Amino acid sequence: MSYGNGKRVGLTVLLSIITIIAVIAVVTGVWYKVKGFDEINHSFSSEIVSSSNADDLNKLGKDYVFTQVSNSQINAGDLILVNNYYEYKGDSSDIAVIYESKNEFYSVSSYEDSAKPVLIENLNLMLKDFVTATNKNDINIISAFRTRELQQQLYDEGDAEYVARPGHSEHETGYAVDFGLYDGQYSSQFDGVGEYEWISKNCYKFGFILRYPLDMESVTQIKYEPWHYRYVGRPHAYYIWENGICLEQYIELMRMYPFNGEHLLITDYNAEMYEIYYVSKDMESEFTQVPVPKDKSYTISGDNIGGFIVTVKV
Repeated sequence: MSYGNGKRVGLTVLLSIITIIAVIAVVTGVWYKVKGFDEINHSFSSEIVSSSNADDLNKLGKDYVFTQVSNSQINAGDLILVNNYYEYKGDSSDIAVIYESKNEFYSVSSYEDSAKPVLIENLNLMLKDFVTATNKNDINIISAFRTRELQQQLYDEGDAEYVARPGHSEHETGYAVDFGLYDGQYSSQFDGVGEYEWISKNCYKFGFILRYPLDMESVTQIKYEPWHYRYVGRPHAYYIWENGICLEQYIELMRMYPFNGEHLLITDYNAEMYEIYYVSKDMESEFTQVPVPKDKSYTISGDNIGGFIVTVKV
């Protein structure tokens, strides 16, 4: 009798061992299957910039195509971020003299003051509307594009809290402008208050932002400059203004909207709609394949850090 009980116990133990072995085998098999699936997906998404699943491939095939962009263009475009951490490495080949294209609604302190043509075009529109709204026509451009040599001179002579290090100044990009006041006889500082507050409240309509806002010094590393405006393009300026953020925060936000994920949709003050997404630079090539829409107008801007921002007019 005792022998029979021992036999049953032994059989029970054996069955338990077999069950455990089977469970381990199943779990191991599933683990390898999942691991293999993840590795395939990772390899696929790194090879195809735009896609990590069948829906994205379908989307690319129907609505988007690839355009090849030189990685050197990461330093070009109206959304490049230049600050104490990111040096400007672009060129100034398309800088234009402001005086030759300006309208009658503002003055320039020097006939040599220059900027990107897109800045001058929108500056003309903004200051025309400013004069119409306030009847003041004493805005004076006191600084715009600067060479690296001029920035070095100003840095050596000036206050480091207001003057950026050479190579790290927005003025070297041609997308920044400083305002002053000149009434035909006397010059004074632009403080952005009173009727001049119109500019900070309306600049986004023309693609400009107040680059160094009050209470943002910890992010921008530059003290409040009510006179310094930066051109970034209308939908981006509107989003920055509406959400009370600075350019550093906006560029960081862009990484949350890759092509193969959710895109940022902006409807601006004029009810115009934009779709915006981010594409990382291809680190293994001199070029990046950027997906762009087949049948919609778009622009591509580098961010001066690690990728490209595509802005689509919907």
